[in-house]
Amino acid sequence: MYDLSSYNLGEMIKNIRKSKDIPLEKLGDKIGKTKGTIYKYEDGTIIPDFITVMEICNALDINVNQLCNFENCEKDDTRSINPFKTDKLYLYYISFSKKLIVSFIEVKSVNGVHKAVFNNLIRKNSNECAFRYVGSLESDNIMAYINLRNDGTTNQKFEKVQITLSLRYAVDNKYIGSITGVTEGNEITNRKCMLTTDLLVDKDELDDCFEKLLIKEEEIDSIKIFNFWNIKTDNSQEYAVNE
Repeated sequence: MYDLSSYNLGEMIKNIRKSKDIPLEKLGDKIGKTKGTIYKYEDGTIIPDFITVMEICNALDINVNQLCNFENCEKDDTRSINPFKTDKLYLYYISFSKKLIVSFIEVKSVNGVHKAVFNNLIRKNSNECAFRYVGSLESDNIMAYINLRNDGTTNQKFEKVQITLSLRYAVDNKYIGSITGVTEGNEITNRKCMLTTDLLVDKDELDDCFEKLLIKEEEIDSIKIFNFWNIKTDNSQEYAVNE
């Protein structure tokens, strides 16, 4: 059985069309439909039939699998808790240009499975994102893992991301961990990250968050000695932000 509860065909069409910079009218012309009809497909007023979906795929020059990107529930039997007690989370890490990046994670619980949607690089007062990842949240009362892959609508590159968070030493619903992925040049990267249940907007809080996410000299010395990076989350005063 397929999980259709979080699947939105119209939104998928719109995201791919916009990523390819194709106007509504142009897509309509390609499949013999009006601009208004395409708009109704995208906002969910009209659900296109299968033949029309295939015509849309041809017009957008995509494989139908890219448009029908939903999960088969029988293949995902992950069961866990959502320790954050909210479906909206915010992730912070430092970019290569030494800027604090803020991303938005949405968690949806479906039949005991916690689906995660990760919108990377959110804009202030906007739902726009640079890249979108989908996956799942797995957790107990000690550790949380958010496993993600890019959804293919805004970025065609095959990419997986894992966010690992320690839950035992959180302060004021602020969690420290790591985010592992790849760079644009496909080099493996691992960075400190902070996850919060409320968006940080105060400048002092953001500055403090940035400071906590910098790699410290003692961590570099530890890497040289032990040949691995152990992100210490047991010292909440050092790694987490206090109000």
